[in-house]
Amino acid sequence: MEMSKLVIVHDLHDENDRPALERWFRRYHVPEVLTQTPWSVRYLLCRCVPPPIGAEGLGYFNYRVHENWVLDRSLRRGRKGLLAMTEQPGAMDAVIVNVPAEPTEDFVGAGSRYDDHTLLRWLLVFRYPDGVSVD
Repeated sequence: MEMSKLVIVHDLHDENDRPALERWFRRYHVPEVLTQTPWSVRYLLCRCVPPPIGAEGLGYFNYRVHENWVLDRSLRRGRKGLLAMTEQPGAMDAVIVNVPAEPTEDFVGAGSRYDDHTLLRWLLVFRYPDGVSVD
C-alpha cells in the first residue's frame, strides 16, 4: 500500500469570480469532497502565490491548489452512487495529477523547519503530447 495524493491546481478565468468562488469552496466544495471521498486522510487547500516576473506566460495557474491524500488509490470509489456536487459559480480550468505523498527527491528540505523561513513549493506538471512516449 502506497500513500498518494491527488493534486488539483485551478486557474481562474475572471478575477471578478474570485469572491463567489471563495464562498463556494468553503461552503460547498470542501465539505462535499470530504463527504464523498471517505478514503481521504488529509485535505489541504491553499492559494497560489504570484509568479516571478517573466514567468506569467509559462502556464502559471493563478487560483487554488488542493491535495487529497489517500492511503491506497485502489480504494477510491469513483462516481458510483454519489450525488452531484454543487455547481461552481465561475469559470476555472483545472489540472489534476496523482503523485506520491512522500517526495521522491529532497533538494533543500532536510533540516529545515516551518518557522525558519518562508516556504514555497513549486509544482510543475507536464504531459507528453499524444504519440510521444516517455522514453
